[in-house]
Amino acid sequence: MAEAVIGGLFLSGFINAVFDRLLSPEVANLIRSKKLHQETLERLKTALCAAQALLIDAAQKQTRNPNAVYLADDLLDQVSTKAATQKGVTNFLPRFLNFQDREIVNKMEEVVRRIEDIEKRKYILGLEEIGRESLSWRTPSTSLVKGNIYGREDDQDVMIKILNDNIEDKISVIPIVGMGGVGKTTLAQWLYNNEVLTKEFDLKAWVCVSEEFDVIKITKMTIEEKLTGKKFFVVMDDVWSDDYDAWNSLKRPFQYGIKGNHACFPKSNGNSTLEIIGREIVKKCKGSPLAAQTLGGLLRAKHDVKDWNAVLTNEIWEFSLNDSKIIPALRITSRLFFKQYKNDDAQSFVMHNLMHDLATSVAEDFYFRSEELGKEDNIKIHTCHLSYGRLSHPISKSFDAIDELKSLRTFLQVNFSPPTFSFESTASIILSKFKYLRVLSFYYCRELDVLPDSIGEWIHLHYLDLSKTSIQTLPESFSNLFNLQTLKLLECDKLTMLPSGMQNLENLRHLDIRGTSLEEMPQGMSKLKHLQLLSHFVVSKHEENGIKELGELSNLHGSLWIRKLENVTNTGEAMKARIMDKTHIQHLSIEWSWGGDITTSTITEREIFDKLQPHKGLKKLTIKRYGGTRFPDWVGHSFYHNMTHISLKSCSNCCMLPSLGQLPFLKSLEIADFKGVETVGVEFYKNDNDHSSLETPFPSSEHPSFHKMPSWEMWHLLESDAFPQLKWLTIINCPILTGGLPDHLPALETLVIDRCEQLVSSPPCAPTIRESCVSKSNKVRLQELPTSLQYLSIEGCEAVESMFSAITTHPTCLRSLSISNCSSAVSFPGNCLPKCLKKLRIWNCEKLRFPKQQHQPHELLESLSINNICDSLTSFPFEAFPNLKHLVIVKCENLDLFQCHRSPVFTILTSVAAPILCHFP
Repeated sequence: MAEAVIGGLFLSGFINAVFDRLLSPEVANLIRSKKLHQETLERLKTALCAAQALLIDAAQKQTRNPNAVYLADDLLDQVSTKAATQKGVTNFLPRFLNFQDREIVNKMEEVVRRIEDIEKRKYILGLEEIGRESLSWRTPSTSLVKGNIYGREDDQDVMIKILNDNIEDKISVIPIVGMGGVGKTTLAQWLYNNEVLTKEFDLKAWVCVSEEFDVIKITKMTIEEKLTGKKFFVVMDDVWSDDYDAWNSLKRPFQYGIKGNHACFPKSNGNSTLEIIGREIVKKCKGSPLAAQTLGGLLRAKHDVKDWNAVLTNEIWEFSLNDSKIIPALRITSRLFFKQYKNDDAQSFVMHNLMHDLATSVAEDFYFRSEELGKEDNIKIHTCHLSYGRLSHPISKSFDAIDELKSLRTFLQVNFSPPTFSFESTASIILSKFKYLRVLSFYYCRELDVLPDSIGEWIHLHYLDLSKTSIQTLPESFSNLFNLQTLKLLECDKLTMLPSGMQNLENLRHLDIRGTSLEEMPQGMSKLKHLQLLSHFVVSKHEENGIKELGELSNLHGSLWIRKLENVTNTGEAMKARIMDKTHIQHLSIEWSWGGDITTSTITEREIFDKLQPHKGLKKLTIKRYGGTRFPDWVGHSFYHNMTHISLKSCSNCCMLPSLGQLPFLKSLEIADFKGVETVGVEFYKNDNDHSSLETPFPSSEHPSFHKMPSWEMWHLLESDAFPQLKWLTIINCPILTGGLPDHLPALETLVIDRCEQLVSSPPCAPTIRESCVSKSNKVRLQELPTSLQYLSIEGCEAVESMFSAITTHPTCLRSLSISNCSSAVSFPGNCLPKCLKKLRIWNCEKLRFPKQQHQPHELLESLSINNICDSLTSFPFEAFPNLKHLVIVKCENLDLFQCHRSPVFTILTSVAAPILCHFP
């Protein structure tokens, strides 16, 4: 079975990892102390070498027993952990430690005996030594075309164009890139053998560059070239193989001689039923030529409809490796078998159906997945990795389904459904049963609020996910998990502190504490030099867990959020954090606390902030509650070429915005809660200290937003064409801003103005605008509505009046219109709604005259919502809106009759002050 071959390779690779552990300093120390004899170590190496050659054959014969190898790895884990935890300890409990050493050595010798026993019993078990080189399935490619090419006409045209366009170059390269099986080699063969395209070349050669350079392969290729164009007769004797693919490759060279050669290959008669089934099988291949070819090879000699239906309706993985090359082919291309999938919220990747089937098949002996753990009783004893969706009942100490899983290394819940019983006892049982786990997840187990002290005995643990649990604290024994690499505590909102011995977790690489309630970091975080992801760092007032602890963490990647910066009191501390040296950080967040005890002046605050300057490759910057009056010059400097997002919030003491207009690729800008800014002027567009100023400020900005700026009065604009790419402009809660909006935004699509009561301005000229919302900003005037505008929400008397005036004088293409809070007597021009309108909402417009559509019905309106309008409206003109589907009427006291002379194809929802009669004749 191909799955077994892959499983054997997996175990063989695992043995290589064990070899690496044997070379560790910890093992060498045991040898030097004469607690582990060199002879024992050499025996283990020899036994592992022999076992490595046997494991692949054992896997194929389903007789493998990897437990001994796993046990060796567990013991080596124990050795390295013990050595690490004894650093700096001299005479502490020497007798106990010596006892542990003897126990480890005894176990190691037992492991050696068990592995040696596999080699001694190889004849009884019928095992042969099989090296990796014997498992190659790939047939080297040649220049000979396999057959006709279908569906690649566009690719062929592109290649012709590339070939013709590069005739002047001394050398040109035509890359053909794609996942395995899509036809890269076939396309190259087509080009190689196209005489019209290649006639200008004096010499052609085809070389297959595979994993190794093999003289036999080159000789084979040479023979194929010699046979081309010759008449020949070949006899093959003593042939045993019935491998379809091997025969196909073997006969290919003989198809290129001159006429007169003979070969006999059976060909089945046509069958329309099989053709129909075959086309459905092709659909199942999801566009993979390799899969289609393999399935064709499987079915070429089968003429029974039942056989073809079996392939169509069942998995293809029951065929042996001799019958099908699809499994190894997909195994080789597994890294390339994922395609990108985008939706509105996130970016993710999906797996090809065949790749999923392959993974399931290959993993069945080592991995087990259960949707409801507790009902399963067929878990294989060699299962190493177990995942589940939910627990059907509490795990008891005699839970047979998992009781015998001595080699279990992964206990992972996926898409977890919370149990209906207390999870605490279940967690304790899991901890007691599986002390050799490498991966453990209790994600979203809200019932879990405490971990037992025995967690410290899980010295083999590499990955622990306690995200979204109710954990309040981690026991101090947690610091014994020397091998832990990933600790996820996402949204553990009751967790207020980490163990004081966290510095002992020297192998920790990933620490996610987003959404926790940590008040400060534990001491000695600088010792975790392997950390690559640290989501947050909470600065303490004390030196041992202050900001300088970040200085040694130079390998941090991704996002870093530094909180409680009010606890940094001088520039020296800030410099020791060495933020500039963290060149792998892409998103930096810097935050001071609400109402924090500010012990520095605003000038010192700025000097401290200046020393927190990040590297020039940073992409996102977030600053919250900065207490200085001005920003450092580096904020917004043009040398931040990769900066795409900036968020500045609650910097109440700042009297001016930083210069951000010179950032060449800034797309998103958020400015909120700046109470001291009165004017936005030329300093916003360029910095006098930045001599490489751009001709067009904000050249890439797409979405600037301004929120809650109570003192902002004026926006002074430059004469230059700033914001040429601006698509979405938001101004909210700027109550005394009087004017100065940009008047020319050629790319604007969405405009939002809310609670800007003094803003006297017209929306900017924007030929591409699609959506506009003006609320509680009564002095904004709509001079005209662009034909591109489709969604409009308007509030206030003067604004509503200007809107009605605009649609009276200019045609509109509005599809959705919302009008609210207008006490003026207004009406739609011509007593008709805009022609393209599909959705209308009118609230609190008592004197608005509702249109009767007297001249012709409005065919497009589908949704209508009316609240407290139209004192004069006593009946509703249903016939004027034949396609109305959704109607809401609230507080229209004079409306006392609904009458419709057609079938009610719409929904009516009413909530009125007076009773209403609904009549459908």
